[in-house]
Amino acid sequence: MEFTCVGTSCRRPAEPETDKLSDARKPAFVILILACVIRLIAAGLWSDIDATHVDPSEYIALGQNIRLHGTFSFGSPHPWGADGRLNSPGPFVPTAARAPLYPLVIAGLWWQEEPPILEIRVLQVLLGGLIALLVYCMALPVFGRQCALLAGLAMALAPESVYMTAHVMSEILFTFLLTLGLWLWGQ
Repeated sequence: MEFTCVGTSCRRPAEPETDKLSDARKPAFVILILACVIRLIAAGLWSDIDATHVDPSEYIALGQNIRLHGTFSFGSPHPWGADGRLNSPGPFVPTAARAPLYPLVIAGLWWQEEPPILEIRVLQVLLGGLIALLVYCMALPVFGRQCALLAGLAMALAPESVYMTAHVMSEILFTFLLTLGLWLWGQ
């Protein structure tokens, strides 16, 4: 170990920034992988969650009509709280009953005839992992490594967040965008 001496004071040379950066990246990578693996297992375990009623069915119906008909519509008269219908005959009157981003994401994932339930869940697994990673990244400069690690692991293992990954609901996308916005704000 080398020391630099100037006058009467001696000190170790500063550690290269790359070492500090790689030290922060290892836990971040572990948190990301852990969060994704836990959510992937949960999505597999809860793959039988019904997506044909109420909110999930509305998101899927809106996504299908965006994809097939180019309109943000339920495709038929739709009373509030009713189940969304796939392959609706029309008329395709635009609606404001739901926020448009999540159905737009579903429409972007719609590559086959069937609703993209698996694709939605895989995307939500990735977003859930990124949420845990962002929580770690936000806590690291403010609270230090130990607290950031605890916060990231807590988010990676948060039961409600893990459970919602299997649902066709907008909560995971919203939480990701909110967390991303907070992280960007702090940059």
